[in-house]
Amino acid sequence: MDFFTFTPAFKLTLIGNHKPMLRNVDDAARRRFNIVPFTYKPETPDPLLAEKLRAEWPAILRWMLDGCVAWQRHGLRQPEAVRAATADYFAAQDSFGAWASERLFFGPDLSERPGALLVDFNAWALRNGERQRSRHALKAWLDRQPNLGRRRVRGADYVTGLALRPTGGDRQ
Repeated sequence: MDFFTFTPAFKLTLIGNHKPMLRNVDDAARRRFNIVPFTYKPETPDPLLAEKLRAEWPAILRWMLDGCVAWQRHGLRQPEAVRAATADYFAAQDSFGAWASERLFFGPDLSERPGALLVDFNAWALRNGERQRSRHALKAWLDRQPNLGRRRVRGADYVTGLALRPTGGDRQ
């Protein structure tokens, strides 16, 4: 594989009726995606709006240029509506995160076998209409979580810092 450096010269924008499905929710995806909610729909669209705004074109251009200068000076600040829509999107895409909040306890004295975690996740995914995942995908997700580790006990691998919740009851 040839590696190369690319300096982005544009911002890619996708417009559609449905948001893309992500295979992996990681820091790289979180840095690159912004969901812009287009929620306003006029009751009666005005087909003559462009013509009506013709007299305002110089002021609109001035507003755009002022915005460009502000962006160059201060950077682009993400509006709260975009921040909230993006957070909701990533929460919905993060099936491991949803599983973890429902099925795992976290604590420094806890540990669990990786195979048990994968079996539990895939059973949860089947019940919840999510895609089942491989051990490699689970390992990658676990490696990104803070305060988790790995240890080997008598030849068996364990993930430390978490444990499965018992089925049908809660651990205190």
